[in-house]
Amino acid sequence: MLSVSGLTLSHGAAVAVRDVSFEVREHEVTVLLGANGAGKTTIMMALSGLLPVRAGDIRLDGHRITGAGNDRLVGLGIVQVPQGRQVFPGMTVRENLELGAFLRRDRNVGTDLDRIFAHFPKLAERTGQTAGTLSGGEQQMLAIGRALMGKPRLLLLDEPSLGLAPVIVDAVYDIVAELVRDGLTILLAEQNVAKALSVAARGFVLENGTVIASGSGAELAATDFVHRAYLGSSDDDLPHDAER
Repeated sequence: MLSVSGLTLSHGAAVAVRDVSFEVREHEVTVLLGANGAGKTTIMMALSGLLPVRAGDIRLDGHRITGAGNDRLVGLGIVQVPQGRQVFPGMTVRENLELGAFLRRDRNVGTDLDRIFAHFPKLAERTGQTAGTLSGGEQQMLAIGRALMGKPRLLLLDEPSLGLAPVIVDAVYDIVAELVRDGLTILLAEQNVAKALSVAARGFVLENGTVIASGSGAELAATDFVHRAYLGSSDDDLPHDAER
């Protein structure tokens, strides 16, 4: 579905991502793993059209979309849930959700709004409440719901567990699994490696802006390298059963 090859990105003069390649397959969760500063959010910004591409190629269904703007990418079905949620605090829950459908011209917005409320019953209870008064978990659900109102084919989720209590993280990941079962494709950037790999079909580990390991979710979860670096294992061997 999405193919990224040789992607190099900069923040000013500093290269933040260098020669990164990966693919996202349809109806699966693909995860970008790594510590803070590894380059995950930078890649997400480029895929959303919010950061220029210094070098490399991005293709959707084989068609080159490198350098396309955010509005065009949303029209093509690539929609991002940014890190930190970034809801509009002074607007109501309903207004935030309706804003997610701003570029749509079809007649199914009301039906999709009902579907969002079915996915997120807490939001249905708070339609007239301003987003800034919601809990962190409710704001994350609102941010996901707002993105879904854009009718995405590919949902970019950037650090959805950030700052949330474990029970809320579990609820968010239950929703991620449900959305994929319903046919959505998700690219997930996450520091919470255990949670991410529990839903991922495939993952790519980033360090200092480069891919250092890749494999299926199960393969990466089983490697000594991932256990040592992210899950607390003390084994010093690099992975042999995941691609390097």
